[in-house]
Amino acid sequence: AVAQSCGGRLSAALQGQSGDGAGDGGEASFRIRLHQVHQDEVVRLPEGARVVASSPECEVEAFALGTHVFCVQGHPEFSDAMVSEMIDLKAQSGLPQDTAEKGRRDLQQHSVDAATYNKWSQICKDFLKTP
Repeated sequence: AVAQSCGGRLSAALQGQSGDGAGDGGEASFRIRLHQVHQDEVVRLPEGARVVASSPECEVEAFALGTHVFCVQGHPEFSDAMVSEMIDLKAQSGLPQDTAEKGRRDLQQHSVDAATYNKWSQICKDFLKTP
């Protein structure tokens, strides 16, 4: 939604699962794993924005616009436990059992380690506290 409100364009996502994203932090490249649960993805960046992370599932996993806007496609705030609870709730609300089981298997294969979750969680909390 941020990309769209700044002049970019969104489209229906082809995939939405946990996976590794590669990032370019300027002089240092990195890999990080985040849970991805989304229907839309950025297909055209706003003018002046640059991609800072991508993955095989999503070309724009994260982007920056100037020095005050940083957007992440995945969900750094989602722990494995939260995703597991979401799968259970969806299964109780009519999600087919085979789909729920696939989700559980995917979660086991694409677990987000506690250190990564805690790091992203702190970044999100710190961002919300800034004036």
